[in-house]
Amino acid sequence: MEYQAGSTLCISHGTLIDGTASPPVGDAAVLIKGERIERVGTVHDIHAPEECTTINARGMTVMPGLIDVHVHLNTPVVRDGRNLQLEILKTPPTLAAFYSFWNGMEAMRAGFTTLRDMGGYGTRNSEESVSLRRAIDMGLVPGPRILSAGAVLATAGHVDLGFVSRATPWVPSAQDCVDGVWEVRKRVRSLIREDVNLIKVFASGWGGEVEEPWWRNFTQEELEAIVDEAHAHGLKVAAHAASPETVKLSLRAGVDTIEHLVDIDDECLDLFSQKGAYLVPTLGLFSEKALERRGRHQPPEAVQAVRKGRKTAWKAFRRCLQKGVRMANGSDTYRTLVHGENADELVAMHRAGMSCMEVLVAATRNAAEACGLAKELGTIEPGKLADILVVEGDPLTDVGLLQDRSNIRKVIKGGEVVVER
Repeated sequence: MEYQAGSTLCISHGTLIDGTASPPVGDAAVLIKGERIERVGTVHDIHAPEECTTINARGMTVMPGLIDVHVHLNTPVVRDGRNLQLEILKTPPTLAAFYSFWNGMEAMRAGFTTLRDMGGYGTRNSEESVSLRRAIDMGLVPGPRILSAGAVLATAGHVDLGFVSRATPWVPSAQDCVDGVWEVRKRVRSLIREDVNLIKVFASGWGGEVEEPWWRNFTQEELEAIVDEAHAHGLKVAAHAASPETVKLSLRAGVDTIEHLVDIDDECLDLFSQKGAYLVPTLGLFSEKALERRGRHQPPEAVQAVRKGRKTAWKAFRRCLQKGVRMANGSDTYRTLVHGENADELVAMHRAGMSCMEVLVAATRNAAEACGLAKELGTIEPGKLADILVVEGDPLTDVGLLQDRSNIRKVIKGGEVVVER
């Protein structure tokens, strides 16, 4: 299809799921001018102007571009038979940038137009993620929208205790860890100087090889200082927290999102309601596929620790649903999922108790809100950026169809068709 970015585009005759949780609209029409949505309605009240490119979406679903708020873009692209841990050891920052580009493109080809990169093994201040984000924004290379996180690490905390962190100069090590109120403040300020979009703090252990999920990484005072410093500069804070106590410490400190769900208690639920924070449950970590992949790179006891958390996580997820905790989609794509398989998380949330509509809202409107992008993204409404998918089939009947990228017929980012099948 011939189409020039900046032109007028009309998507017509599809069934519209606008991301707001409103009922779907048949024979819908979405008029896009440049990078933004100009009008939304039906084919009966919106007519494509002359010199407008038209996409006939009859029999298909039109929906917002998907958002994954927890990915690790610099994950090495490991061939079969190669060891991921070894590849991490061998990866310099320059190669990590190429991995980030490839993985971002894979996610976009699968319908994810916005990604929140939560850092990972690679350069210490997420330089490769920030650089890729800048290159995409300048139009130097294609790719999804990226939010780059900068990590605040504690001595003997999550990541610092990992094998690769102590074995290679490319990843966070003792010199990057901070302790005490003024050290954590300086770390946040240095990350802001590096042009990150948000701050990620590790409030607990879990997922590593030598740590327990209840191990506290930072004190209440340290967490409050991190949040205060980030919020003073307009940045949100995401907290890796895997135990009820560390979730409560993080929520009391005022973090914006809790990453992962292993276990909670009644006080956690009350604090979620009081604070209005988002939960990013990353339930796909507990799937058999994810556990099998984790087993290729971690010892059996580490895999067993994650498997043990599955029962408490699913129970906690259902309690959060009943309590009305706000949830946003995040896959934690890294060693457990291959980039481009991000929609596995949608299926995991559905199997754990969410309706298909709730899942789609979590991956569109809620995810945009969790990232601070609700004014620009997440729903198909006039004035917003035109990040839109045209999908074969009905994801309200079977959200799993989004796992098959052949069903993602068109991916539109900012009014431009960037993927077409």
